[in-house]
Amino acid sequence: MRKSDPDGVVLGTLASNYNIIRCDRVKKRGGESKTESHELLVVDLRVGTQSTRVILVYRVPALSQTNSAFIWEKLDDFTKCTHPTVMVGDFNLPDIKWPLDSQNYNGVNIDFINCCTEIVGNLEQLPNYGNSDHSAFKFQLLMRTEPQKARYVKNFRKADYAAINSLLSNIDSLLFFNVNETVNEMYEKLIHLLEQIIGKSVPLMRIDSTRKPLPGHIHRLSKKRHDAWIKFLNDGKPSSKKRFKKLHVEYIHE
Repeated sequence: MRKSDPDGVVLGTLASNYNIIRCDRVKKRGGESKTESHELLVVDLRVGTQSTRVILVYRVPALSQTNSAFIWEKLDDFTKCTHPTVMVGDFNLPDIKWPLDSQNYNGVNIDFINCCTEIVGNLEQLPNYGNSDHSAFKFQLLMRTEPQKARYVKNFRKADYAAINSLLSNIDSLLFFNVNETVNEMYEKLIHLLEQIIGKSVPLMRIDSTRKPLPGHIHRLSKKRHDAWIKFLNDGKPSSKKRFKKLHVEYIHE
């Protein structure tokens, strides 16, 4: 859109620095390119330790089922994630027979939500925005969050090794250990000394226990899978898709 619209509606505020703004054109196709047959927007939302993928879909009404195959392939790819997925949007599929409680726009219900009731609740249909013929949907994502539990460990990477060496080098072992002490007593005395030095020279590091670190080989496999996915998005080649699927299966099995 190349001009400002004083009637643009602020739909809501996410935070102090972000606003959601809706601005519709008078004619159809609210601002997107006329040459596009579809639009897909994929967003991964993470709350605490749980993620949910939201996919927004728009399909041109005149697009044939044969030409729509590319959309279904993309949706198949985007739904291969391991976390719950919600699909919302305008699919423009007139042959779908949905049980309706009330008719909407001559009996055609083009805006709907595909989801599982376990992850979406409090669904509400809202009025139209401006000149748009689309209804808005308001719903709640049912994402369980775990309390943030933290523990503290010694961060030996940031230890003051110069101070440790200085303390140890200035200890006279002949005076420190009593000849009348047993081996076990000397050992306990040495351990106590080392614990005191470590406590003074090694800082603590907070570890969030809800973050479960992955082994190195899984991290490497995850990166390969991510790189393969980006390559497939860029070139769209069957070979790139095949490689991504292969790495995805390996990652899931791990």
